[in-house]
Order: sequence, then C-alpha cells, then structure tokens
Amino acid sequence: MNKNNKSTLRRIIATLGMVLMLSLSLTGMTQPAQAKTSSAITLPVTANLTVSKQSVTLGGNSCSTTFTVSNVQSYTVTSSSSWIHVSKSNHTVTIRVDVNDGDSIRYGSVTVKSGSETCTVSVKQHRKIKVYAGSNYTSLVDLRVYVGVANYIDPPQESFKVVTSGGFTATPSNSWLTVTTSGSYITIKATPNTTQEQRRGYVKITNGYETVNFQIIQQAIVPYSMTLYPYMGPNSFSLSTSLKNGFGNIKSSNWSSLTIANQRDLLNSFIPSIRQFYGLPSSLTITFAYNTRASLNATYSSILGKKPIGSDERGRTKALGNGKVLVLLNADKCKDSTKVAVETILHEFRHVYQMCTARYSGNMYQYLCMYNLPNYIESPYADYKNQFVEKDAFTYSEKLYSALNSAVK
Repeated sequence: MNKNNKSTLRRIIATLGMVLMLSLSLTGMTQPAQAKTSSAITLPVTANLTVSKQSVTLGGNSCSTTFTVSNVQSYTVTSSSSWIHVSKSNHTVTIRVDVNDGDSIRYGSVTVKSGSETCTVSVKQHRKIKVYAGSNYTSLVDLRVYVGVANYIDPPQESFKVVTSGGFTATPSNSWLTVTTSGSYITIKATPNTTQEQRRGYVKITNGYETVNFQIIQQAIVPYSMTLYPYMGPNSFSLSTSLKNGFGNIKSSNWSSLTIANQRDLLNSFIPSIRQFYGLPSSLTITFAYNTRASLNATYSSILGKKPIGSDERGRTKALGNGKVLVLLNADKCKDSTKVAVETILHEFRHVYQMCTARYSGNMYQYLCMYNLPNYIESPYADYKNQFVEKDAFTYSEKLYSALNSAVK
C-alpha cells in the first residue's frame, strides 16, 4: 500500500472514531431527558366523596336540617321514604321531614352519589309531642284553674297526658304556674288570679328535639256586687217525689213535741233527697250533726279551727278538706219550728253546693262563688248578711221551702 493510500485510511479510521464517540456522547445525554419525560405523566386519583354528617335526628313536627358534601364537583341526592324530602344547593344538602303523627319513631335515609361513589346519611324522626286532656288531643287548652277551691275541697289543678317518644321535661313560663311530672302525666297548678283580668301563660314541653308551648288561660276572680247580683238562683223548682215525701214527713210530725233525737232522725232521713236535689257529687262526704248550741261551738273549736263557710246562730258549714264537709245545726234554734229547721238545712246545703260549683266556670254565679268563698265575712253582721254566698243561701232556702210548703198540703 503506497504512502497516500495509508494516509487516507488513517483519516477514515479517525473520522469513524470521532463519529462513534459523538454517537456515544449523544446517547448518554438523551437518557436523563427520557427519564424526566416519563416521571411527568399524571395518573387518575380517587375522588373520596365525603359528607359532614352520617346521621340526623329530628323532632316530630315538620322541620329540616342540612349537611355538606365534599371532594366532588357534581353529585345526586335521593331519599328512601316519601316523608323525607331532599334538595341541594352547591355543596349543601337540605333534609326536610313531614309531621310524624304515628305512634312510634320512624327511620329512613338519604343517599349521595357521585360517579361510582356513594355515601348514606341515616334519618331518625321522633313522634310528634301531643298533649291530651282526658281522651281528647289538644294543642291549645283553655285551662280552667280557679282559686279559692284549695281552701275548701280540692286544690285548683288540672292534669294532662303527654305522649312523645322518650322522656320529656315540662317548664312553666310564669311564677304563678307550677308543674309536676309523674310518668307521662303533668299536673298544672295556678295561684289565685287577683288581677281581675284574664291572664295567659304556657308550659314548655320538650323531648330534646322538639318543643311545644302548651298554652294556659286562667280566668280572673271577679269582685261580687250585691247591687248587680242580689240573687241568681231559680224562682221556681221542679220538686222530686222523694223531696216532697221527706218534707211531708217532717211537716206532718208534731215537731216541737219531738225529742232532739227524733228531730235529728227525721232530718237525717231528709238529707239524701236534698243531696240528690242539689246534685252534689257522691264522692263528697257530708257529715251532718244536730246539736245544742254549746255542743256546736265545742265541735267547731275542736274539729274546724278555721273560718267557716256559712255560719250563723242556726248552723254552720265547713269544708274539712279531702272531699269532706261538716254541716252543723243548732237544735236550740231549730227545735221549736219546722220552718226554721228545714230552711236551715236547705240553707247550709246551699253552701255545700256553692263550694262544689266554684270549681267550674261558665256563668257569673260560679265566678261569684269562686270570689266570695275565700273572702268569707263573719262580721260585722250587716256585711256578713249582704255577702253574695249568704244572700244566695238565704234567698234560695226561703224560696225552696215556700215551694215545698205549697206542694205538700
């Protein structure tokens, strides 16, 4: 090989070496770039749908609550029951329930769905709070609690049944109201209403999820006026056969010649027909005594000890409490006259009737009895005689005796 050919061959080999080195150098520089491109690829990420509440508990009335939905852009929401209504605004879901008038707690659910993901919110609704007066359900009760009765026969109070799921508390709104709870029953009492105006309050009943304000209306004591209401009883009477027969036995007897014991026995036989005529409750125990004035005073001091209801020289009437009433007649004043004896027993039993009717409302007579009985006047005599309950008892007994006397010939 000549010199020129060798030189050419060396140049070719050198050129190939340089090409090979350049190729290897370029290959080494491109490898890191390929690795960087591969690490920049973004893979799908799980959305992880979440809700802010897993369960809700609601009261028995129609009411609502909300919860929020997170980590999704779009979603649907549905309810499991027709009494559960759902709506959404952005990421807030509102649950509204209908009134639960049923007899028990009810359960349902709300489902949130986004793509393949779902979340469920359980819904629990208590039964509606109901208050019963007797067997009748009521949401607004005109509670007739009256004053004065507590001093005579029964305390002024009303009891109601509260129906709800779980326990409850009852709290009065005013200091003149008190409430006690026993099982599912509440007893509401009121102090005397001396404002002379109707007043209103309420008892707040709650089971922790729902509140009901149970309204109380208390009538006022009205002042009595003898000018406006001198006598409000009947002027004519429908007399029963037993009443006429009982009076006939007394009238036909030679009253003034009878012993006190015999007079007492005749009056005692007359008592059941008087009691029936006045419509007095069978639960009321009436103790009748017919004694001399001295014994009457002693009995009054030892047994009664408090202001009587109906008291003069002929007799006295006093409520002993717990549904018991004592009626006393003075034999010394009644022994010589059938008229005095019968009118006095009719008079005193009219006081018993007044005590019973003062528990209720509906007419002015009941209001006047309710007002006068706690404010009974013993003296001076003119004021005693002119107070409503005494004028009513005197007039009533006189008119009833006259009707009996005319009916029994």
